[in-house]
Amino acid sequence: MDKSDFTEWQPHYSVGNALLDGQHKQLLQLCGRAIRCMEQTGSEGIAHFQDVLNELSDYVREHFNLEEAMLRECAFPMYEKHRQEHIAYQLKLTELLLTAGLGEYDRAGLTHCLSEWWNEHILHTDKQYVQYLRDTD
Repeated sequence: MDKSDFTEWQPHYSVGNALLDGQHKQLLQLCGRAIRCMEQTGSEGIAHFQDVLNELSDYVREHFNLEEAMLRECAFPMYEKHRQEHIAYQLKLTELLLTAGLGEYDRAGLTHCLSEWWNEHILHTDKQYVQYLRDTD
């Protein structure tokens, strides 16, 4: 998948909340960096790939914690399903990190994971809470 397909912020990506939109923009930047680092080779490229994966994993955890707190606060009725998607995504990232730590760099798997997560979770699942968050502003 061409990285311009999803890593550049588009107005229709907005969930109507400035804080979450800001975090989503940061996540897009990290996704773009992760995809670009896959073009690098050698030990420096591998180290950069590992660094970006770690940074992405940390930021995703921070984002999910905030988003889940906001969804609990607004009594989002699909909260548990949403949380389960977060858990599944974190497990997938953790798996990629662990295999990278063992010297196996699944760069294609990372691209697939990132694009699938953005297109399925952010652009579909996250859109389900838009009205609930707006109602609590």
